[in-house]
Amino acid sequence: MERRKFKPGTLPSNDYAFTGNIFVSDNNYRYFQTQQKKKGTLFLSINGFILKTEPLSQLSDDEIGLSSFLRDATRISKLDELEVKIAEVKEQNPLDSLDFTVDKVYILDQSVKLDNQGLVNIHEKEVIGSLRKSLDQKYINRGEIIPLLINEGLLVRVSIKKFESLKEGTGELRYGVMMKETNISVSVDPTCKNQIKIQSDKVKEKQIFKKNFNFQELGIGGLDREFQEIFRRAFNSRRYPQHVIDKYGIKHVRGMLLYGPPGTGKTLIARQIAKALDCHEPKIVHGPEIFDKYVGEAEKKIRALFADAEKDMKELGDESNLHIIIFDEIDAICRQRGSTGNSGTGVNETVVNQLLSKMDGVDSLNNILVIGMTNRKDMIDEAMLRPGRLEIHLEIGLADEKGRRQIFEIHTRHMRENNLMHSDVDLDHLAKITKNYTGAEIEAVSRSATSFALFKDLDLSVIGQTNTDQKNPKKPSSQPTKGKEQTSTLGNLEKQVKMADFLQALDEIKPAFGIDNTNLSNSLRGGFYQYGERFDELYKTGINFINEIRNSKNTPLLSVLLEGKNGSGKTALAAKFALESRFPFVKLISPENFVGYSEQGKISAIVKIFDDAYKSPLSLIVLDDIERLIEFIHIGPRFSNAILQTLLVLIKKKPNNADRKLMIIGTTSMRSILQEMEVVDCFNVCLNVPSIRSKSEMASVLSNFKASSQEVNKITKELFELEDIVASGGIPIKNMVLSIELALQNSSSGQIEHQAFMESLKAVHHY
Repeated sequence: MERRKFKPGTLPSNDYAFTGNIFVSDNNYRYFQTQQKKKGTLFLSINGFILKTEPLSQLSDDEIGLSSFLRDATRISKLDELEVKIAEVKEQNPLDSLDFTVDKVYILDQSVKLDNQGLVNIHEKEVIGSLRKSLDQKYINRGEIIPLLINEGLLVRVSIKKFESLKEGTGELRYGVMMKETNISVSVDPTCKNQIKIQSDKVKEKQIFKKNFNFQELGIGGLDREFQEIFRRAFNSRRYPQHVIDKYGIKHVRGMLLYGPPGTGKTLIARQIAKALDCHEPKIVHGPEIFDKYVGEAEKKIRALFADAEKDMKELGDESNLHIIIFDEIDAICRQRGSTGNSGTGVNETVVNQLLSKMDGVDSLNNILVIGMTNRKDMIDEAMLRPGRLEIHLEIGLADEKGRRQIFEIHTRHMRENNLMHSDVDLDHLAKITKNYTGAEIEAVSRSATSFALFKDLDLSVIGQTNTDQKNPKKPSSQPTKGKEQTSTLGNLEKQVKMADFLQALDEIKPAFGIDNTNLSNSLRGGFYQYGERFDELYKTGINFINEIRNSKNTPLLSVLLEGKNGSGKTALAAKFALESRFPFVKLISPENFVGYSEQGKISAIVKIFDDAYKSPLSLIVLDDIERLIEFIHIGPRFSNAILQTLLVLIKKKPNNADRKLMIIGTTSMRSILQEMEVVDCFNVCLNVPSIRSKSEMASVLSNFKASSQEVNKITKELFELEDIVASGGIPIKNMVLSIELALQNSSSGQIEHQAFMESLKAVHHY
C-alpha cells in the first residue's frame, strides 16, 4: 500500500475541528478513493489511528487537516512530516463497553448556566447522545481525544478511559466499533471536578471489597452479627456512586470504635476488614507510639497519617480509594481532655484536638475510615465518640455457643485437614462447656491440647540425646542408625490430638470471665451441712431465685441479701448458691481480697468486677461481709462513704444490654446498721440464715459425724435446757461444727462424747 507524506494544515474554522475527522484536498481525496479496495467512507491511518477522512477544498495537496485534539492524541506537531496510508481493517471489533472521561471544559457562550457552586451541570444522557452522534460509523481508537459540542455554548474534551470487546480472548484492542448495544459510561476527571458535574440516573455499584474474596476465610468466628452491623453502617453507603449519596444529603461514616474485653477479637476484626477491602494499605498506630519527646512531633505524626488521603482527595475527588487508619489501644491517645490536670496545654489534649480537626474539621475528608480499639471506652474523650468522628460504637463481647463452635473450627482446621485430630473430639461439646471463653482463650486451649498430645511419649531422661545407643551415648554406635538419630526421642512425629487432650487443656486454661472457683471453694472448705426444715426452705428459696434470673425474660437484675448471726454460714451458703447456679461468670467480692487497698483502689476493683459482669450473658456476684467492705466500725462510728455510695449504685444498676442478666448475693451480720445506711432497701429480697434452735436441727448436724444415738440424745437434751443458748437465738452452724471437731480431737474413741462436746462448745460459743 502506497504511503504518502503530508504536513499538518490549518482548518478554516472550529466547526471542522468539532467533527473529529481529518481532511485532505479534493485531489488527494479522489486519489485515495480510487486506491481503497472497498468503496464508501474513506479511512486513513496516521500513527496507528484509523480516522474518518473528508475532502476540504481550502487545503493544498501536501497538507492534511487535523484539529488540535487529534494532534494531541496522535502526538503530532505542526512541523512534523506525516506518513499517511489507507487503513487496512481486518476485524471490525464490535465493542461491549466504553468508558469516557471529561478532562477539559470550554465555555463558548456566557449564556451557559452555572449552579450555586459555580459548576456546569449536564446530564449523562446529553453527553452519551453527543458521543453516539459523533462516533457513528467511525472507528474508535485507544487513546483518542474527542471534542463534543453540547448545546452550542459548551465544548467538552472527552478521553477514552477504556473499552472492552464483545468477543472474548481478543486481548488489548487498538480500535473498535461502537454498536447500538454498546454500554457507555461517562465520568469527570478529578482535574475538572471544580468545573463540571455530570448527573446520571444510573446506579453503578462500586467495588469496595476485593474480587473473589471469601469472607469464610477471614478466620474470625462468632462475630456474624457484628460483621453485619459493620457492613450496614460503615461500608454499605460506599458501594453507591457519590451523586446518589449526595441526593440523600448524607456523608460516609468516617470512624468506628470497637470495644470490649481483651481477647475477643477487636484487633483481628480491624486487621481482617482492612485485608478484605479494596483500598490502600491501612496505617496502624499502636497506642502511645504516636507520642514523641519533641514538642509538636505527636501532632505532626497525626497529620502525616492523613496526608495521603488528603492528596488523593485533591487529585481524584470522589473517585479516591478508601484510606484506613487503625488506632490500637486508642484510649492511650484520646484520653479525656482535662483529666491530666494540664488545663488543655498537655500533649495529650493537643493530639486529641488535632485528630478531631482532621476527622471532622473544616476540610474534613470523605475517603477515610478510622478504626479505634479499646478495652476502656469510658476513658476516651467524649468529643471523639460523637457522630462524624468515631460514631459507630460496636461492643465485641464474649461469643455464644454457636460462635465458640466457629472459633474451635478455625483453630482446629489445620489439624482436621492433616488428619491430626482424633475422631473422638466433639467440638459441639467443647463449645458447650467453654462458657465465657474469649477467642484468644479458645486458641490457647487448642494450643495447650496440642502440647499434651505431643508430650505423650516423651522421655525426659533422653531428651538431650540424639544417638539411638542410649546405654552409652558418648560412645558411637557400631550399628548404622538409618537416619533415626534426630528423631529417636520424638517417636511418631504426627500424634493425633484427642478429646482427653482438650479436656486437660480446659483444666489448664481458665477464662478471665469465668467462675472464681478458688475463692468460692475456700468458702466451702469446712463442708456444707443442711439442717432442719427452716434451712431447707431457705435453700429452696435461693435456688428458685437462681432459676428466676436464668429463665425469666423480664428480670435482668435480682439481688438477695443473706443476713444472720456471725458464724451462721452466710458466706458458705452464698458460695454454694454461686457454684450451684453454674452461671458462666461468678465472682466473689470479699474484704480479704482488698487488704492493703486504698479507698479509691477498692472502688476501682469493685467497679471493674461489675463491668466485667455486664459483659457476660448471665452473671452472679457475691458481696461478702458488706459491713467490712464499707470499712464500718462502731467506734466513731466510721465507714467509707465513697465505697458505700458505689455499692448503693451498683446493687441497683441493671445491665445495659437487654440480653444480659445479673444476680447479686450479699451477706451481712449487721442488718440494723445496713438498714440505717439504706443498703438493705437496695436488695430485692432479704433472707435470714437461721442458727440451730431445735433438737431435730442439732441431731441433723450431729448425724454427719461419728456419734452414738445415746450421746446425741444427751447433747441435745442438755443444750436446750440451757437458758443462755435459748435466749441467744440458737447456735450458729460454724460454732457448732467447730465444737464437734474439737470434741473429736479430744475423744479417745474417735466418736463424739457428751462431756467433751459440752466443754468445747462452752469454749467456742461463750455461753
